[in-house]
Amino acid sequence: MANKSPEELLPEDDLVFLKEKHPDHKVYEVGNEVHVLLPSFPFPSAYAPSKADLLIRLPAGFPD
Repeated sequence: MANKSPEELLPEDDLVFLKEKHPDHKVYEVGNEVHVLLPSFPFPSAYAPSKADLLIRLPAGFPD
């Protein structure tokens, strides 16, 4: 079974936002979830560490 492209996994508006704000993002399918990885995501200065890889797990059926 072939991997789905990001265009098949997320709505167009979400992809436009990610490409603009986080150009190094990755979108992939794991089981029935969609994972969005934002490498080196910056946190506000009050937090330590100041950045980390942020993984967003979207449940099956997103965005419905």
